[in-house]
Amino acid sequence: MYWAIYTDGWRPNGTIQVASMSGENEEQLLQLTGEPLAISISPATPVNGNSAGKLCWMQRSSKGMFGLVTELHCARLGQTGREILTNEKIREFSPSEEPSFGMTQYKGTLLWTDASKTVYYSINPDRRIRVRYVCCSNRFQALSVLGDCPQASTNPCTYSNGRCRYICLPNDGGRSRTCVCPDNEPGCHKEM
Repeated sequence: MYWAIYTDGWRPNGTIQVASMSGENEEQLLQLTGEPLAISISPATPVNGNSAGKLCWMQRSSKGMFGLVTELHCARLGQTGREILTNEKIREFSPSEEPSFGMTQYKGTLLWTDASKTVYYSINPDRRIRVRYVCCSNRFQALSVLGDCPQASTNPCTYSNGRCRYICLPNDGGRSRTCVCPDNEPGCHKEM
């Protein structure tokens, strides 16, 4: 699981963190040079080979004395998903463009929303193709894509819910699992 943290201070910046699905083994994956606005991950496919997938994010950084610039970055993750193989700035937005917090990926293409217009944009970083789409009657902040289901894989939670009473969370790249109970079940027995 991946998420962004923003630290507000004299020199604001952010980080992208990674942890197992149970929240254990948290560590910093990336130090950003600005405030994270959106984060998206695309899992591995046969095309991207020995990688856990592609992690992309938007960040707003200081430029000069008083200016701000919004940038789109992508990184290719190592097999464990806990190291960066390559990291690249894909594009810098002009002041007239203001991306919002909605961003997703689909088949190698990034899609994001605009904070003030009824449009969304897309770019394929590998081909450098950028497209603008008009959509919807009102501005929208979130965007999600439902893609084809990847080929089924197994992990310790696949069969009999991992012998967990309520929730089974795969860990360590699917090599182990953690059983957890709902918050409203005090005294719960995690395993069967």
